[in-house]
Amino acid sequence: MRTALILGSLVLLPVAAQAGFRVSSHKEVGKSTEFDAASAIDDNGATAWQIDPESEQVGEWIEIDLPKGEVDKIAVMVGWEKNDTVWKDYGRLKTARLEIFNETDEGFTRVLEKNIEFEDKKGLQVIDVDDTAVGSELTAGKARLTITAFTAGDDYPSVAVGEVRILLKEQDAPALFVGDEPAGKDAGNLIDGNPRSVFVSEGPNPTITLEASGWGVSSLTVTPGSKPYARPKTIEVLCANQTRTFSLKDEAKPQTFMLPSIIGYSGSAWGEVKITVKETYPGTQDGVSIGEIGIKATTYDGL
Repeated sequence: MRTALILGSLVLLPVAAQAGFRVSSHKEVGKSTEFDAASAIDDNGATAWQIDPESEQVGEWIEIDLPKGEVDKIAVMVGWEKNDTVWKDYGRLKTARLEIFNETDEGFTRVLEKNIEFEDKKGLQVIDVDDTAVGSELTAGKARLTITAFTAGDDYPSVAVGEVRILLKEQDAPALFVGDEPAGKDAGNLIDGNPRSVFVSEGPNPTITLEASGWGVSSLTVTPGSKPYARPKTIEVLCANQTRTFSLKDEAKPQTFMLPSIIGYSGSAWGEVKITVKETYPGTQDGVSIGEIGIKATTYDGL
């Protein structure tokens, strides 16, 4: 079995967010990095880490460096979700072993081991694990997911994994407006911590830009406002130069959406979060009503 160690890192990030990622093996196509570790942590199921077809597949692993935090869950797309044909053609994760390591003076010490069984279905499968602290102000942690069994593909010997994401424990992050407040009535109500006090926009497609300075953001919670105003139905969220579209229910209850994860762990996105209402549930009065927008984060580097 041919084994290659693939290293990756991202720059232009706060110190606490800098991290690496590596795999034991990947399919090589010339000098292309199409199938290496980065394709499993890019928040995109249409790309995939594909294991070297000469490998036995079982025993191969992906490893993700972690900042100071607390591991809470792991989320995995077990196959390549580019399209239905590709999904069936390539192998998919069936079981795996998750190991969490903490850095010490002697090296990395394993602090958690968990065997995981996945369903053979599309989508991000979120698996709860025992809460496990990693890292410190000066040390790091890492997570390794090792294949222990797989569902064979119809046409190709390689396992292709769409996404691996370590979910760290979240906390509320203080959000402030970036630039001008959104046009409308009582914009401050959006971030006052009280979903019963509402903002009513001046037009049908308000844009709200927030920043939790110094925090690595992980999720966004939107609480639609009250009738008789319109409520958000579809929002577009721009974060870490990635755009996501989310659908909301027509009810005045908090609704939470996962923000992009750009280095394999939640909270690895930094900077502004721009929310634009694209579609609304109609109301009888002009304007869109929103009770609250909250941001959660997992890491802090506000030094």
